[in-house]
Amino acid sequence: PSCWRASGCRHTVTAEPGGRTVSVTPAPIAVADLLSWRLGLQVQKLTANLNRVLDLPESLRGLAISEVLPEPEFKRQQTPWRELLKRGDLILAVGDAPVTSPAAFAEMLRTRRAGESLTLTAAILDERVGRFLKTKLEVILK
Repeated sequence: PSCWRASGCRHTVTAEPGGRTVSVTPAPIAVADLLSWRLGLQVQKLTANLNRVLDLPESLRGLAISEVLPEPEFKRQQTPWRELLKRGDLILAVGDAPVTSPAAFAEMLRTRRAGESLTLTAAILDERVGRFLKTKLEVILK
């Protein structure tokens, strides 16, 4: 069973010797750990101050990618979206739902299993023209 959900889940484990049954409820995974483990990303919420620094509209909501982790298991995925996203790019929505905080993004990931795909609406900085280009990326979860 999957234990990404915020409420955790129950596992029954039989310990030896004596065949004693023990029930365990794992704690939910922390937001930053979940995002880095499932997607290999670290993100931060867009704020009015961050929007000014990035020269974005002050009212824009979403997440700024602060780090794309170069972990070997993500390199093996060889998914095109991992080559596109970089530090400073933005995640604006998952499917049709706007993403307003790292916690909200993590909650959207908790309900999905490994191997499932989801659509991210992202704004990728095109350094040639110096502006963000909005795009949709199909992401396969780890």
